[in-house]
Amino acid sequence: MVHALIAAEIFFTSRLYFAIDPSLQPVLLAIPVVMCLWASAMLLLRLEVLPVVGVLAYVALLVTESQQFGRTTGFPQNINTLFQFGWGITFPFFYMVIRQGGLSYVLRTILIYSVIYLIIYIVIAASAQAGIQALLGRFLVAKDVERGERVIMHLTSALILWFWGLEQARAKRMIGLAALGLSALAIAYAQSRVYTACIVVVTLLRLAGTDRRLIRLICLSCFFVSVGVLCYGVFEARWNPFEFFGSESSGIARRKAYAIAVHFLQANQWLGVGLAGDPAALGYVVQDDWFSPSDLGPLGVWFSLGSFGLLLFCGLTLVACSYRPRMDLAPVDNGTFLLAGCTLGLYGIIAPTLIFGAGAYASIFVACWLSPMRAGAAREPSARRLVEPDLAQRRSGRSHASR
Repeated sequence: MVHALIAAEIFFTSRLYFAIDPSLQPVLLAIPVVMCLWASAMLLLRLEVLPVVGVLAYVALLVTESQQFGRTTGFPQNINTLFQFGWGITFPFFYMVIRQGGLSYVLRTILIYSVIYLIIYIVIAASAQAGIQALLGRFLVAKDVERGERVIMHLTSALILWFWGLEQARAKRMIGLAALGLSALAIAYAQSRVYTACIVVVTLLRLAGTDRRLIRLICLSCFFVSVGVLCYGVFEARWNPFEFFGSESSGIARRKAYAIAVHFLQANQWLGVGLAGDPAALGYVVQDDWFSPSDLGPLGVWFSLGSFGLLLFCGLTLVACSYRPRMDLAPVDNGTFLLAGCTLGLYGIIAPTLIFGAGAYASIFVACWLSPMRAGAAREPSARRLVEPDLAQRRSGRSHASR
């Protein structure tokens, strides 16, 4: 189950399925929904209602904002839009796995599929640079004036592999250098400047031996300052922080998008504009086909999900940055989650990945927060039966053989 969910998330979010068959989209989007329903039923049978209540509240927010877009713009509601956010409802499933001691298994699964994906990504990106366009499609390419065409990357895969490699390298394990090299090459091909800068900042803090509480404080401080800076324009129309980006192309695009978002939010501060049924409808409403709320960080969340969605995004960022070391994980694995969570929080300044692009990973952080592993706590006897059914038997067989 863990393998199916992680593989489907990477395959969908990276848009690789477009290169094979776009009709795979409903199949991929059905996987998190099925996992959520199954896990929610199991939790209710155990009388654990908190994760289920959280899922219902999240779904209610999505439905409300989908209806809000119809009320605000006059466009018909498209309920299929909600399935694209289905990765965010997977935390009951991860909660079950993590409660039973499976977080290490989840991390290993993420690393396996991240390595496979990044190798594929590097081949595609290198082929594109060499002028071989056969592996590309219009859904895999982003364009701007300074950087030209570049292949869109599943950023979280490279992020987690990078910090896992960093922690392994600090423990003087050669596999860490290989992981760093692979993720660094993919990050270089992605050419995402803010994303790369966030990774560099957190990496330097870690290499300098900065206390994890200070790393968390720095990332959270930067994020919440950005919330104030970006959202201030809704109350002061003359304010546009992207004016400081000069003539840089992405800065110009964000400056224009910011002015559009502020204009609409001033009339819809509580519920925002809502979740658009498709990008074409949103482009028609704002009279800009290139407008994307996800380019505006917290303000974009407010635009699409209203003030309640903005509070949710802030809460997810706080949870991700506040990851606490767990007794059921090795130190290097704890370090991986801590640094990855802080970087995702820091990157939320400009890209709300935790709510728009990395819902499955946000679900993992929420599940960890809901099921803390206390010092000295033991794993449940059934821990591996959910994720590795025959592991206990194999260990038992080796134990008897050694006797």
